[in-house]
Amino acid sequence: MHRSWPALEVLEHQGWLLRSARGVTKRANSVLPLKADSTQRQDGAAGVGAGLLSAVQFAEAHYRSLDLPCIFQRRLRTEPAGLTELLRQRGYTDQAATEVMTRPMPADLAERDDFEIEYTVSPSAEWLDFMQPGGEQAQHRRTTLAELFGAGTAIYGSVRRQGQIAAIGRLSIDPQSGWAGLAALATDPAQRGQGMGSELISGLLARGRERGANRVFLQVERSNPAARRLYTRLGFEHSGDYFYSIAE
Repeated sequence: MHRSWPALEVLEHQGWLLRSARGVTKRANSVLPLKADSTQRQDGAAGVGAGLLSAVQFAEAHYRSLDLPCIFQRRLRTEPAGLTELLRQRGYTDQAATEVMTRPMPADLAERDDFEIEYTVSPSAEWLDFMQPGGEQAQHRRTTLAELFGAGTAIYGSVRRQGQIAAIGRLSIDPQSGWAGLAALATDPAQRGQGMGSELISGLLARGRERGANRVFLQVERSNPAARRLYTRLGFEHSGDYFYSIAE
């Protein structure tokens, strides 16, 4: 997932990845705290891993220097023991509980043509406008998103209705692992329930398979049951969970 949504800058410290992208999206501006021996040394007096505390303090100072909040992307089974309690003590709150869903790349995709769908290898201006509409602050986000998306291999889909974009999606491809990742799936609220999303996903997966992807993942927030039901109907199954811990 980290490779599918690369940050503009990544600083590695004691095996942790400190990612930043001018504050645009939590994933691209968060710590990915991976297990490392250097964070496991025990401080007998405090009962907390001295290396772990040092790593957290380093991360906090790094994001403070960027004028960004310190955010940890948390996947409990791949992070150092003791991090949950340490962040709780330091006033972090947990947000955006997210389910990771996966499936093998379908071998029998039959594309329909109920909708007009465009596929490109980079996001068009209209695609970015749909994802991040309007306003001066939104323009900053839109510019940064264009840079973020330009760093990897991906396919962008746009469903058009009466000449206007009504739904979008992105499929990243990691040639080394064979994984593809669905993201940035969005539909005009006034046009939901017509099958645009499922047809767009099928089209993106077909193109990902042509480029050698054999497995696909997506992330969906627990607070979005309608999307989770759609992905289940499309053959995706629960694979794991993550959430964010954010400094107050």
